[in-house]
Amino acid sequence: MVEVRYLVAADKFIMSLESRYQSAITADRDQIAEMGFKAPVSAKSITGKSPMWEVKNGGYRTFFFIDNRVLWVLHSCKKQDQKHGMRLATERMKTLRGR
Repeated sequence: MVEVRYLVAADKFIMSLESRYQSAITADRDQIAEMGFKAPVSAKSITGKSPMWEVKNGGYRTFFFIDNRVLWVLHSCKKQDQKHGMRLATERMKTLRGR
C-alpha cells in the first residue's frame, strides 16, 4: 500500500463534484493505492509521459504518478479538458520529481 497525496488544485476539483463522482474517483484511487496497477480500475499509462497514469471514471480523468511509495494525484478534469489537464499534470509531475 502507498500513501496518497493530492496537489491542492486536484483535490479542490474532485471535492467540487457531485458526491457520486467524488466517491467513484476516490474508490478507484484507493484501489490503486492498495493493489497497485493490478487494481480493477480503468487505468493506463500515458505514452511519452512516464511515469504518469490516467484513471478514467465516467466523464472525468484523473492523472497521477507513484514515487517513493506516494501516489501523487496531479490533476482531475472533465474528459473534454483532458489535453489541457494532461499538460498541467505533466508540469506538476516534473516539478515534484525535481524536488
